[in-house]
Amino acid sequence: LFDAREYYPKQFEHDPLWCVLHAPYQRYLCSIYLPQITHGITVSQGLRNAYLETFSVSMDVMYGYPPRVKVKSCKATKNLKLIHHGNATKVREVERMIFSMDTVRAGVTLDLMLVGDQSSSYMQYLKKLCASRKNVRLIPPVSYQEIIPCLAGYDCGLVFFPPATFNLRHCMPNKLFEFVQAGLAVISAPLDDVKKFVLENQVGVVSNDFSSEGLATQINALTSEEVNQYKRQSILLANSLSQQSSSQSIHQLISKLLPGEGV
Repeated sequence: LFDAREYYPKQFEHDPLWCVLHAPYQRYLCSIYLPQITHGITVSQGLRNAYLETFSVSMDVMYGYPPRVKVKSCKATKNLKLIHHGNATKVREVERMIFSMDTVRAGVTLDLMLVGDQSSSYMQYLKKLCASRKNVRLIPPVSYQEIIPCLAGYDCGLVFFPPATFNLRHCMPNKLFEFVQAGLAVISAPLDDVKKFVLENQVGVVSNDFSSEGLATQINALTSEEVNQYKRQSILLANSLSQQSSSQSIHQLISKLLPGEGV
């Protein structure tokens, strides 16, 4: 079983040295070993298409659902409470979300729960940007078990970074499903796979572009009534988009790989 969380031939394509020293080897490994796998799974349709087109290997799409956690979602007001959590890397350009808060309407706030090297120059840069704004805060990370209960106290979750790499363009990040599990509305950048999910499931809105100004415009256009409708839709989908609901598919896959083992 090959579990492809990324499209590995382009995993660190933003690093020129990696592209020269490692990318050819990654392509070589995929070309030799992918045809030998019994089954493959990956996290988005975009990644599935890339493996199929380049290596003629078909994989199933299996999202990274969180455990089912029943929480009480808060009701949104015009003073929207936004949150983004995840790894703070330069390629994701977290500062775009921070800059968007310069032109949002009064009362809207953004909390950032960032993990990564807290002493890095990039993290220090983000800390300075947050410290100079009254409507943006850096909050301490919580444990994995506490993420969804913590998120439930917010109105909207942000999935917003540029398509700087192939894997970012076609990502389906765990935070997206954690926002839904926590009963939040989603505000996303127009990333190919995320955009399709958000619009098809009616759990939020998608910015017209990847700019800070575009994000601010999208936030300002949201009414509390719209946000609460998206929040209700997330709550309705929370059970079906959880680890528990996907366990049957996983068991079927294991039974296929290990016939007769009584799985």
